[in-house]
Amino acid sequence: MLELSVSPEHSIGTRCWSLILGMPLPQVIHIIRQQVEEIKNVTLVYSDQNPLDKDICLYLSQDGIALVFDCSTQRLRTIEIYDVSKVMLIYSNRTFCSPQIQPTLDLVYQTFGATVPGVYNSDQNLLAINYRGISFHFNLASRLLHSQQFGLESIQVRQSSPSPVVSNISIFSGDNLNTSPVPVIPTKFLSGAVHAARVEALWTKERLQGLAFYLDREYTNITSSISETQAQEVVLKKVLFNDKLQDVLSALGSPSKIFYKDEDKMRIHSMKKTMHTRKQSDFFCNYFSLGVDILCDAKTSRVKKFILHTNFPGHYNFDIYARCPFSIRMTRGGVGQSEGSTLQINPCTRWNEIEGFVGQPREELAILNRGSTNTTNPFSPTFCCGFQDIIFEIMHNQHIGSITLYLSS
Repeated sequence: MLELSVSPEHSIGTRCWSLILGMPLPQVIHIIRQQVEEIKNVTLVYSDQNPLDKDICLYLSQDGIALVFDCSTQRLRTIEIYDVSKVMLIYSNRTFCSPQIQPTLDLVYQTFGATVPGVYNSDQNLLAINYRGISFHFNLASRLLHSQQFGLESIQVRQSSPSPVVSNISIFSGDNLNTSPVPVIPTKFLSGAVHAARVEALWTKERLQGLAFYLDREYTNITSSISETQAQEVVLKKVLFNDKLQDVLSALGSPSKIFYKDEDKMRIHSMKKTMHTRKQSDFFCNYFSLGVDILCDAKTSRVKKFILHTNFPGHYNFDIYARCPFSIRMTRGGVGQSEGSTLQINPCTRWNEIEGFVGQPREELAILNRGSTNTTNPFSPTFCCGFQDIIFEIMHNQHIGSITLYLSS
Protein backbone atom coordinates (compact mmCIF):
# COMPACT_ATOMS: atom_id res chain seq x y z
CA MET A 1 0.00 0.00 0.00
CA LEU A 2 1.33 3.43 -0.98
CA GLU A 3 1.88 5.99 1.79
CA LEU A 4 1.32 9.32 0.09
CA SER A 5 1.70 12.88 1.30
CA VAL A 6 -1.06 15.09 -0.10
CA SER A 7 -0.28 18.68 -1.08
CA PRO A 8 -3.40 20.55 -2.27
CA GLU A 9 -2.99 22.34 -5.59
CA HIS A 10 0.41 20.72 -6.00
CA SER A 11 1.12 17.00 -5.75
CA ILE A 12 1.03 13.59 -4.15
CA GLY A 13 4.18 11.67 -3.36
CA THR A 14 6.52 9.88 -1.00
CA ARG A 15 9.97 10.77 0.33
CA CYS A 16 11.53 9.42 -2.86
CA TRP A 17 9.24 10.69 -5.62
CA SER A 18 6.38 13.08 -6.35
CA LEU A 19 3.72 13.42 -9.03
CA ILE A 20 3.31 17.18 -9.47
CA LEU A 21 0.50 18.96 -11.27
CA GLY A 22 1.81 20.30 -14.59
CA MET A 23 4.29 17.46 -15.15
CA PRO A 24 4.48 16.23 -18.79
CA LEU A 25 3.03 12.81 -19.46
CA PRO A 26 6.36 11.11 -20.40
CA GLN A 27 7.97 12.27 -17.16
CA VAL A 28 5.11 10.84 -15.06
CA ILE A 29 5.36 7.51 -16.89
CA HIS A 30 9.12 7.53 -16.30
CA ILE A 31 8.60 8.01 -12.54
CA ILE A 32 6.02 5.23 -12.40
CA ARG A 33 8.35 2.85 -14.23
CA GLN A 34 11.08 3.53 -11.69
CA GLN A 35 8.70 2.53 -8.90
CA VAL A 36 7.85 -0.85 -10.41
CA GLU A 37 8.18 -2.57 -7.02
CA GLU A 38 5.54 -0.29 -5.49
CA ILE A 39 3.26 0.66 -8.37
CA LYS A 40 1.72 -2.12 -10.46
CA ASN A 41 -1.24 -2.58 -12.82
CA VAL A 42 -1.04 0.72 -14.68
CA THR A 43 -3.49 1.33 -17.54
CA LEU A 44 -3.34 4.12 -20.13
CA VAL A 45 -6.74 5.20 -21.45
CA TYR A 46 -7.14 7.50 -24.45
CA SER A 47 -9.28 8.00 -27.54
CA ASP A 48 -7.61 6.31 -30.49
CA GLN A 49 -9.66 7.98 -33.24
CA ASN A 50 -10.18 11.36 -31.55
CA PRO A 51 -7.28 11.85 -29.11
CA LEU A 52 -8.06 15.57 -28.67
CA ASP A 53 -11.68 15.05 -27.63
CA LYS A 54 -10.96 13.35 -24.32
CA ASP A 55 -8.22 13.76 -21.73
CA ILE A 56 -5.57 11.08 -21.35
CA CYS A 57 -5.84 9.05 -18.14
CA LEU A 58 -3.32 6.87 -16.33
CA TYR A 59 -5.08 4.49 -13.93
CA LEU A 60 -3.08 3.04 -11.05
CA SER A 61 -5.75 0.44 -10.37
CA GLN A 62 -3.92 -1.32 -7.53
CA ASP A 63 -3.70 2.01 -5.67
CA GLY A 64 -7.07 3.50 -6.66
CA ILE A 65 -5.51 6.55 -8.34
CA ALA A 66 -6.32 8.20 -11.68
CA LEU A 67 -3.94 10.74 -13.24
CA VAL A 68 -5.72 12.98 -15.75
CA PHE A 69 -3.67 14.76 -18.44
CA ASP A 70 -4.87 17.59 -20.63
CA CYS A 71 -5.22 16.17 -24.15
CA SER A 72 -3.70 19.24 -25.82
CA THR A 73 -0.68 20.01 -23.65
CA GLN A 74 -0.25 16.49 -22.18
CA ARG A 75 0.46 17.99 -18.74
CA LEU A 76 -0.94 16.55 -15.53
CA ARG A 77 -4.14 18.46 -14.76
CA THR A 78 -5.94 16.47 -12.06
CA ILE A 79 -5.03 13.76 -9.55
CA GLU A 80 -8.03 11.70 -8.48
CA ILE A 81 -8.01 9.16 -5.66
CA TYR A 82 -11.13 7.20 -6.52
CA ASP A 83 -10.68 4.35 -3.99
CA VAL A 84 -9.44 5.67 -0.65
CA SER A 85 -9.34 2.16 0.84
CA LYS A 86 -6.22 1.32 -1.22
CA VAL A 87 -3.88 4.08 -0.04
CA MET A 88 -2.60 5.77 3.10
CA LEU A 89 -2.89 9.56 2.92
CA ILE A 90 -0.99 12.12 5.00
CA TYR A 91 -1.46 15.89 5.23
CA SER A 92 0.82 18.10 7.32
CA ASN A 93 2.30 15.02 9.04
CA ARG A 94 -1.18 13.84 10.03
CA THR A 95 -2.64 10.61 8.65
CA PHE A 96 -6.28 11.09 7.68
CA CYS A 97 -6.79 7.93 5.61
CA SER A 98 -5.50 4.39 6.19
CA PRO A 99 -6.82 0.86 6.75
CA GLN A 100 -7.28 1.80 10.43
CA ILE A 101 -8.50 5.38 9.89
CA GLN A 102 -11.57 6.15 7.83
CA PRO A 103 -11.56 9.58 6.12
CA THR A 104 -14.86 10.78 7.51
CA LEU A 105 -16.39 14.22 7.05
CA ASP A 106 -15.55 15.12 10.64
CA LEU A 107 -11.92 14.04 10.18
CA VAL A 108 -11.62 16.07 6.98
CA TYR A 109 -12.77 19.18 8.85
CA GLN A 110 -10.35 18.46 11.70
CA THR A 111 -7.43 17.89 9.31
CA PHE A 112 -7.96 20.59 6.69
CA GLY A 113 -9.90 23.15 8.72
CA ALA A 114 -13.06 25.10 8.01
CA THR A 115 -14.16 25.85 4.47
CA VAL A 116 -17.13 27.13 2.51
CA PRO A 117 -20.41 25.17 2.75
CA GLY A 118 -20.55 21.92 0.82
CA VAL A 119 -22.32 21.62 -2.52
CA TYR A 120 -24.97 18.90 -2.66
CA ASN A 121 -26.03 17.23 -5.91
CA SER A 122 -29.47 15.80 -5.19
CA ASP A 123 -29.58 13.84 -8.45
CA GLN A 124 -26.46 11.87 -7.54
CA ASN A 125 -26.73 12.18 -3.74
CA LEU A 126 -23.20 13.57 -3.85
CA LEU A 127 -21.82 16.11 -1.39
CA ALA A 128 -18.65 18.01 -2.38
CA ILE A 129 -16.50 19.72 0.25
CA ASN A 130 -14.16 22.11 -1.52
CA TYR A 131 -10.87 23.64 -0.45
CA ARG A 132 -8.48 25.47 -2.71
CA GLY A 133 -6.71 22.83 -4.78
CA ILE A 134 -8.52 19.82 -3.29
CA SER A 135 -12.10 18.51 -3.17
CA PHE A 136 -13.64 15.70 -1.12
CA HIS A 137 -16.74 13.90 -2.34
CA PHE A 138 -19.21 11.95 -0.22
CA ASN A 139 -22.03 9.69 -1.34
CA LEU A 140 -25.04 10.63 0.79
CA ALA A 141 -28.73 9.76 0.97
CA SER A 142 -31.06 12.73 1.17
CA ARG A 143 -32.37 11.56 4.54
CA LEU A 144 -28.98 12.26 6.09
CA LEU A 145 -29.30 15.98 5.43
CA HIS A 146 -31.08 18.72 7.32
CA SER A 147 -33.77 20.78 5.67
CA GLN A 148 -32.49 22.86 2.78
CA GLN A 149 -35.00 25.62 3.35
CA PHE A 150 -32.24 28.24 3.58
CA GLY A 151 -30.39 27.06 0.49
CA LEU A 152 -27.11 25.22 0.04
CA GLU A 153 -25.45 27.06 2.91
CA SER A 154 -27.78 25.26 5.36
CA ILE A 155 -26.80 21.72 4.33
CA GLN A 156 -25.66 19.79 7.38
CA VAL A 157 -25.38 16.09 8.17
CA ARG A 158 -27.75 14.93 10.90
CA GLN A 159 -26.03 14.60 14.26
CA SER A 160 -27.77 11.27 14.86
CA SER A 161 -26.25 9.77 11.69
CA PRO A 162 -22.69 8.45 11.46
CA SER A 163 -20.24 10.80 9.81
CA PRO A 164 -20.08 9.99 6.06
CA VAL A 165 -16.87 8.61 4.57
CA VAL A 166 -15.01 10.12 1.61
CA SER A 167 -15.72 8.33 -1.66
CA ASN A 168 -13.08 10.09 -3.77
CA ILE A 169 -10.60 12.98 -3.63
CA SER A 170 -9.54 15.34 -6.42
CA ILE A 171 -6.37 17.45 -6.41
CA PHE A 172 -6.24 20.27 -8.96
CA SER A 173 -4.96 23.76 -9.66
CA GLY A 174 -7.05 26.76 -8.60
CA ASP A 175 -10.14 26.98 -6.42
CA ASN A 176 -12.69 25.14 -8.59
CA LEU A 177 -12.36 21.61 -9.95
CA ASN A 178 -14.71 22.24 -12.89
CA THR A 179 -12.81 25.30 -14.11
CA SER A 180 -9.28 24.38 -13.04
CA PRO A 181 -6.64 25.58 -15.54
CA VAL A 182 -3.89 23.42 -16.98
CA PRO A 183 -0.92 24.02 -14.63
CA VAL A 184 2.37 25.29 -15.95
CA ILE A 185 5.38 23.01 -15.73
CA PRO A 186 6.41 23.22 -12.05
CA THR A 187 9.53 25.19 -11.21
CA LYS A 188 10.86 22.32 -9.09
CA PHE A 189 10.77 20.05 -12.13
CA LEU A 190 12.84 22.41 -14.31
CA SER A 191 16.10 21.59 -12.53
CA GLY A 192 18.30 19.70 -14.94
CA ALA A 193 15.76 19.70 -17.78
CA VAL A 194 14.95 22.10 -20.59
CA HIS A 195 11.34 22.73 -21.66
CA ALA A 196 9.84 25.03 -24.23
CA ALA A 197 6.84 27.28 -23.84
CA ARG A 198 6.66 27.27 -27.64
CA VAL A 199 8.80 26.51 -30.69
CA GLU A 200 8.40 28.59 -33.84
CA ALA A 201 9.69 28.03 -37.37
CA LEU A 202 11.76 30.91 -38.72
CA TRP A 203 11.28 32.02 -42.32
CA THR A 204 13.15 34.54 -44.47
CA LYS A 205 11.61 35.41 -47.83
CA GLU A 206 9.48 32.28 -47.61
CA ARG A 207 12.54 30.10 -47.03
CA LEU A 208 12.85 28.03 -43.88
CA GLN A 209 15.82 29.13 -41.76
CA GLY A 210 15.54 27.18 -38.49
CA LEU A 211 13.70 27.21 -35.17
CA ALA A 212 13.16 29.71 -32.37
CA PHE A 213 12.92 28.06 -28.94
CA TYR A 214 11.13 29.97 -26.18
CA LEU A 215 12.52 28.08 -23.19
CA ASP A 216 11.20 27.92 -19.65
CA ARG A 217 14.04 28.64 -17.27
CA GLU A 218 14.27 28.57 -13.49
CA TYR A 219 16.06 31.39 -11.74
CA THR A 220 16.49 32.72 -8.20
CA ASN A 221 14.78 36.02 -7.45
CA ILE A 222 16.45 37.66 -4.45
CA THR A 223 13.76 39.72 -2.73
CA SER A 224 15.83 40.75 0.28
CA SER A 225 19.17 40.07 1.92
CA ILE A 226 17.80 37.07 3.80
CA SER A 227 15.10 35.66 1.53
CA GLU A 228 14.96 34.37 -2.00
CA THR A 229 12.30 32.72 -4.14
CA GLN A 230 12.32 30.49 -7.19
CA ALA A 231 10.63 31.84 -10.31
CA GLN A 232 10.37 31.13 -14.02
CA GLU A 233 11.17 33.16 -17.08
CA VAL A 234 11.06 32.53 -20.81
CA VAL A 235 14.25 33.02 -22.81
CA LEU A 236 14.60 32.98 -26.59
CA LYS A 237 17.19 30.75 -28.26
CA LYS A 238 17.59 30.21 -32.00
CA VAL A 239 19.00 27.20 -33.82
CA LEU A 240 19.42 27.59 -37.58
CA PHE A 241 20.31 25.28 -40.42
CA ASN A 242 24.09 24.98 -40.86
CA ASP A 243 24.70 26.02 -37.26
CA LYS A 244 27.66 24.22 -35.72
CA LEU A 245 27.17 21.63 -33.01
CA GLN A 246 28.67 23.95 -30.40
CA ASP A 247 26.05 26.56 -31.33
CA VAL A 248 23.31 24.01 -30.64
CA LEU A 249 24.82 23.04 -27.30
CA SER A 250 25.24 26.69 -26.35
CA ALA A 251 21.57 27.41 -27.09
CA LEU A 252 19.86 24.28 -25.77
CA GLY A 253 22.39 22.62 -23.49
CA SER A 254 23.48 19.00 -23.62
CA PRO A 255 21.04 16.67 -25.40
CA SER A 256 19.32 13.82 -23.59
CA LYS A 257 21.03 11.38 -25.93
CA ILE A 258 23.22 11.18 -29.03
CA PHE A 259 22.09 8.71 -31.69
CA TYR A 260 24.30 7.76 -34.63
CA LYS A 261 22.62 6.63 -37.82
CA ASP A 262 23.90 3.17 -38.67
CA GLU A 263 21.98 2.82 -41.92
CA ASP A 264 20.14 4.92 -44.47
CA LYS A 265 17.19 3.02 -45.87
CA MET A 266 16.22 5.94 -48.11
CA ARG A 267 19.44 5.72 -50.19
CA ILE A 268 17.66 3.42 -52.64
CA HIS A 269 15.50 6.37 -53.69
CA SER A 270 18.51 8.58 -54.35
CA MET A 271 19.23 9.70 -57.92
CA LYS A 272 22.95 9.26 -57.30
CA LYS A 273 24.59 6.17 -58.74
CA THR A 274 27.07 5.75 -55.90
CA MET A 275 25.68 3.35 -53.30
CA HIS A 276 28.80 2.81 -51.24
CA THR A 277 28.49 2.84 -47.48
CA ARG A 278 29.62 6.00 -45.75
CA LYS A 279 32.54 5.63 -43.37
CA GLN A 280 31.06 8.28 -41.06
CA SER A 281 27.53 8.50 -39.72
CA ASP A 282 25.29 11.51 -39.29
CA PHE A 283 24.04 11.82 -35.73
CA PHE A 284 20.95 13.05 -33.92
CA CYS A 285 20.93 15.23 -30.83
CA ASN A 286 17.83 13.95 -29.03
CA TYR A 287 16.15 16.51 -26.75
CA PHE A 288 13.42 14.37 -25.21
CA SER A 289 12.05 17.09 -22.91
CA LEU A 290 11.73 19.47 -25.89
CA GLY A 291 10.23 16.87 -28.20
CA VAL A 292 12.90 17.67 -30.79
CA ASP A 293 15.62 15.78 -32.66
CA ILE A 294 18.38 17.73 -34.43
CA LEU A 295 20.31 15.93 -37.17
CA CYS A 296 23.93 16.98 -37.66
CA ASP A 297 26.20 16.14 -40.56
CA ALA A 298 28.91 13.58 -39.87
CA LYS A 299 31.74 15.54 -41.52
CA THR A 300 30.92 19.15 -40.66
CA SER A 301 28.82 18.68 -37.48
CA ARG A 302 26.39 21.26 -38.84
CA VAL A 303 22.59 21.16 -38.50
CA LYS A 304 20.82 19.42 -41.40
CA LYS A 305 17.32 18.60 -40.14
CA PHE A 306 14.86 19.10 -37.29
CA ILE A 307 12.28 16.51 -36.24
CA LEU A 308 9.38 17.71 -34.07
CA HIS A 309 7.34 15.11 -32.18
CA THR A 310 3.66 15.30 -31.17
CA ASN A 311 3.75 12.26 -28.82
CA PHE A 312 0.25 11.03 -29.63
CA PRO A 313 -0.73 7.75 -27.94
CA GLY A 314 -0.70 5.01 -30.55
CA HIS A 315 2.45 6.31 -32.23
CA TYR A 316 5.57 4.15 -32.32
CA ASN A 317 7.63 6.74 -30.40
CA PHE A 318 4.96 7.52 -27.80
CA ASP A 319 6.32 8.16 -24.29
CA ILE A 320 9.86 8.85 -25.50
CA TYR A 321 9.40 12.56 -26.21
CA ALA A 322 7.40 15.31 -24.59
CA ARG A 323 4.98 16.99 -26.99
CA CYS A 324 6.78 19.75 -28.88
CA PRO A 325 4.66 22.96 -28.72
CA PHE A 326 5.60 23.99 -32.25
CA SER A 327 4.03 26.59 -34.49
CA ILE A 328 4.76 26.48 -38.22
CA ARG A 329 3.41 28.99 -40.70
CA MET A 330 2.63 27.63 -44.15
CA THR A 331 1.74 29.78 -47.16
CA ARG A 332 0.13 29.01 -50.51
CA GLY A 333 2.25 31.52 -52.37
CA GLY A 334 4.87 34.20 -51.94
CA VAL A 335 5.06 37.34 -49.87
CA GLY A 336 2.04 39.68 -49.90
CA GLN A 337 -0.64 37.05 -50.28
CA SER A 338 -4.17 37.88 -49.18
CA GLU A 339 -5.69 36.85 -45.87
CA GLY A 340 -6.53 33.18 -45.78
CA SER A 341 -3.41 32.17 -47.70
CA THR A 342 -1.57 31.31 -44.47
CA LEU A 343 -2.08 28.33 -42.15
CA GLN A 344 -0.56 28.00 -38.67
CA ILE A 345 0.25 24.39 -37.88
CA ASN A 346 0.54 23.15 -34.29
CA PRO A 347 0.67 19.66 -32.70
CA CYS A 348 -3.15 19.48 -32.72
CA THR A 349 -3.60 20.26 -36.43
CA ARG A 350 -5.03 17.33 -38.37
CA TRP A 351 -3.75 16.24 -41.77
CA ASN A 352 -7.08 16.85 -43.52
CA GLU A 353 -6.82 20.55 -42.51
CA ILE A 354 -3.31 20.74 -44.00
CA GLU A 355 -4.32 18.83 -47.11
CA GLY A 356 -7.34 21.09 -47.56
CA PHE A 357 -5.01 24.08 -47.45
CA VAL A 358 -2.15 22.89 -49.67
CA GLY A 359 -4.18 20.62 -51.95
CA GLN A 360 -3.77 16.99 -52.88
CA PRO A 361 -0.13 15.79 -52.86
CA ARG A 362 1.32 15.34 -56.33
CA GLU A 363 3.07 12.11 -55.39
CA GLU A 364 1.81 9.05 -53.56
CA LEU A 365 2.28 8.94 -49.81
CA ALA A 366 5.30 6.97 -48.62
CA ILE A 367 4.59 4.18 -46.13
CA LEU A 368 6.62 4.16 -42.93
CA ASN A 369 6.43 0.84 -41.09
CA ARG A 370 8.79 1.12 -38.13
CA GLY A 371 10.57 -1.85 -36.64
CA SER A 372 13.77 -3.84 -37.00
CA THR A 373 15.01 -7.36 -36.70
CA ASN A 374 14.73 -7.16 -32.92
CA THR A 375 11.50 -5.23 -32.54
CA THR A 376 8.12 -5.07 -34.23
CA ASN A 377 5.72 -2.18 -34.57
CA PRO A 378 2.52 -2.95 -32.60
CA PHE A 379 0.78 0.06 -34.15
CA SER A 380 -0.42 0.81 -37.64
CA PRO A 381 2.13 2.06 -40.18
CA THR A 382 2.23 5.78 -40.83
CA PHE A 383 2.43 7.73 -44.07
CA CYS A 384 4.78 10.53 -45.12
CA CYS A 385 4.11 13.49 -47.37
CA GLY A 386 6.42 16.39 -48.24
CA PHE A 387 5.57 20.04 -48.90
CA GLN A 388 7.64 23.26 -48.72
CA ASP A 389 10.73 21.78 -47.02
CA ILE A 390 8.46 19.95 -44.58
CA ILE A 391 7.75 16.23 -44.28
CA PHE A 392 4.56 15.30 -42.45
CA GLU A 393 4.23 11.90 -40.78
CA ILE A 394 0.51 11.07 -40.81
CA MET A 395 -1.11 8.63 -38.40
CA HIS A 396 -4.12 6.45 -39.21
CA ASN A 397 -6.44 8.85 -37.34
CA GLN A 398 -5.34 11.81 -39.51
CA HIS A 399 -3.24 13.35 -36.75
CA ILE A 400 0.40 14.30 -37.26
CA GLY A 401 2.92 11.95 -35.64
CA SER A 402 5.97 14.07 -36.38
CA ILE A 403 7.20 16.87 -38.63
CA THR A 404 10.61 16.94 -40.30
CA LEU A 405 12.08 20.28 -41.35
CA TYR A 406 14.98 20.30 -43.81
CA LEU A 407 16.79 22.77 -46.04
CA SER A 408 16.22 22.07 -49.70
CA SER A 409 19.00 22.70 -52.14
